[in-house]
Amino acid sequence: MASNKFRWHLRIFVEDDANRQIVNGFLESFFQRNIPRCIRVLQSSRGWDSTLKAAKQDCAEGGSCRRVLAVIDFDGDANRIRTATVKGQANFYVVGCREEPEKLRQLLQRPGHFSTLGNSLAREYCDNNTSLWPHIVNKKALDSLMQDAKDQHIC
Repeated sequence: MASNKFRWHLRIFVEDDANRQIVNGFLESFFQRNIPRCIRVLQSSRGWDSTLKAAKQDCAEGGSCRRVLAVIDFDGDANRIRTATVKGQANFYVVGCREEPEKLRQLLQRPGHFSTLGNSLAREYCDNNTSLWPHIVNKKALDSLMQDAKDQHIC
């Protein structure tokens, strides 16, 4: 279903299936399985660079009501956030695992689907608990996006 370009909407670009599962787990837990229709998780773009390119292009074409979130692996590269962000583009957000989701799952000893990791991240986010969040790059962007969604009465 297409989003109404004249109303607030969020399009989420993910690097791979693991990130898609984390995002879906986060959204399902955060919205208690009642995800608003104005939020869409798109198919994976297969690689952080192609994910960013697609997300940036979509944001540029989307108008003032569109918000775009790119969820990528930072693969331990602290400089990738500089490549990922767009100065002066307030509707574009980038977050992701400091390493790869697979490594994060092993480090935290959380077997099973990546969606359970997303559930845990959402619970911690709502409870202002920060034990998992040091493994995520650019939480400030997520905070900003969530505040924007609250201001629009989305959550």
